[in-house]
Amino acid sequence: MSMTRFIFSLCAILCIANSVVFADNYDFEWEHCGGSDVTFTRLFVYPMPIQLPGTGRLNYNVTVNGLLESAKVSVELTRVIWIGWWQVPVTVPCLLNYGSCPYDLCNPVDLVKQLMCPTTGPDGEPDCTCPPADGAHFDDRDMTITSDMIPTGLSIFSSGNYEAKITIRHADGTQAGCLDIKFSLG
Repeated sequence: MSMTRFIFSLCAILCIANSVVFADNYDFEWEHCGGSDVTFTRLFVYPMPIQLPGTGRLNYNVTVNGLLESAKVSVELTRVIWIGWWQVPVTVPCLLNYGSCPYDLCNPVDLVKQLMCPTTGPDGEPDCTCPPADGAHFDDRDMTITSDMIPTGLSIFSSGNYEAKITIRHADGTQAGCLDIKFSLG
């Protein structure tokens, strides 16, 4: 093979391998994917794409229908990239305790702790008892998320489309709840 043909072939392969079709950002989507002890009935995140750094809003309703003693949470996070005409999911590894990681329900990152506190305390203040009691309702929670609330470790994620599966399991391994989410970072 001549050097010119080799260089042309190599360039063609690299161009195809590195070509990215600029797909539209995902609209925020979510769906319940199993379990009946943790039930989401509403989940909104805006703006979409989520801007880091930036300010966003989160609104959700969730009900706890069972005991979550010693529950574990697993996050499977993938970034969806385009190579040529194909979507390729790439698993985001667990880095600095962010990404595809396991968590103890009652020892999550600070942002999640703030999200888990239903306003049901006798003084109207957030009650962050963990695990949440059977029958706890997190109704119409509306929260502004600012850049200073986002852990600096999240800056490792670049702009793009992501999919996450968040699974909550009881200590015996049975599924308490599950959420599939699609979102974009801008």
